[in-house]
Amino acid sequence: MTDRPALEDATLHAYLDGELAPAQAAEVAARLEQDAGARARLAGWQEDRRRLKAALDPVLAEPLAPRLAAAAWSAPRGRRRAAALLARVAAALLLVAAFGAGWLVRDAALSPAQVTAFGRAALDAHRVFAAELRHPVEVPASQAGHLNAWLSNRIGVPIAAPDLSSAGYRLLGGRLLSEPGRPVALYMYEDAAGRRLTLSLAHSRAGDGTGDLTFQARGRLQVVSWMAGPLDVALAGELDGDRLRGLAELVAAGLGRHA
Repeated sequence: MTDRPALEDATLHAYLDGELAPAQAAEVAARLEQDAGARARLAGWQEDRRRLKAALDPVLAEPLAPRLAAAAWSAPRGRRRAAALLARVAAALLLVAAFGAGWLVRDAALSPAQVTAFGRAALDAHRVFAAELRHPVEVPASQAGHLNAWLSNRIGVPIAAPDLSSAGYRLLGGRLLSEPGRPVALYMYEDAAGRRLTLSLAHSRAGDGTGDLTFQARGRLQVVSWMAGPLDVALAGELDGDRLRGLAELVAAGLGRHA
């Protein structure tokens, strides 16, 4: 009988997060019984999650400052929903930082788990900001020089928005996001049909290095994440894998020219 390929980390993460369809989850569970290595990886992530929950639950249980609570509940309903979405992004970025700290203790190189977590945070950021009509970015593309200098200074790595015009995407601008321990630069692009693409960049905690492209999907959204020199990189949009791979190559080339 032909041996099946090993379970990929992205599949195991989806299984751990309950993102697989019942039939897929059952298949993964059956394969785990025959794959000791995958079981060990999964057990390690479950332990990381348990430790994170134990560390973060007391923080999450702290009451919101009265001034902030009053501002949140006095805001229009639409703005409260936006605030909730932003809170989800902050939580996702917090998990990236926490997972990163734990994995760096084990291994000086960027682990697949970190790449996957950064990609997930980028997906959440895309869902929040790509839907914005009036204020999708903080600094518009008309101020690209200022935008690049500002983001470079904040993340601690010289960067410039890659030119994706050959693929039909124009730069809209960018904004700064934050997570505990490091800021994240976000560039946003748009094609002629109004479809948006977001590029997230952060100074890698693992130092300089390279890594394979890691693809993940959530509904119609796809993200590809990787490590490029001193940067953690994630590209997200409503694209198929081949199209996203081609755009990732353009991004990598653009970042390489600026390095």
